[in-house]
Amino acid sequence: MKWLTICLIALFPLSALAQQDEDTLVVSVDSTALMPFQVDSMISYAEKFVGCRYGYGSCGPKTFDCSGFVQHVYGKFGVALPHTSGGIADMCQEIKLKKVKPGDLLFFAGRKVSKKNIGHVSIVHSVDGDRISMIHATVQSGVITEVLSESAYFTKRFIRAGRLPRSVFKG
Repeated sequence: MKWLTICLIALFPLSALAQQDEDTLVVSVDSTALMPFQVDSMISYAEKFVGCRYGYGSCGPKTFDCSGFVQHVYGKFGVALPHTSGGIADMCQEIKLKKVKPGDLLFFAGRKVSKKNIGHVSIVHSVDGDRISMIHATVQSGVITEVLSESAYFTKRFIRAGRLPRSVFKG
């Protein structure tokens, strides 16, 4: 059991806290609910769809709308999400934009920027300082990656960032 505990702790980032209570290992990670290798796999999987066309109400694998894309990608990793951006947002814990990590989600107003209702969702693709790259399905271009701060359209529509809780992940 001690060997297993040591191996499991070694797999977690340094921010992980672990304690053993008799035969139960309790691990708490102050990070995304996915482990780093899972996030890398998820982002790589999402990248396979870059260039796919937009399809209203579609959840892949050849066409997607924004929530269908997120639903499809997370579904591949055992997470069941609703097929609406607002429904996905309701499942997330809100986080500050400066705290986002790959695999987190960004939520935006839809076409009418004056309405603060969530109408679009994207996956955080990568973070390099203040440069947050997102991957998402857009009406005009289909599945793309773009830097949030370089998109006037999405910058003015940004509502919040979110992280899915561990409880939605199987395993």
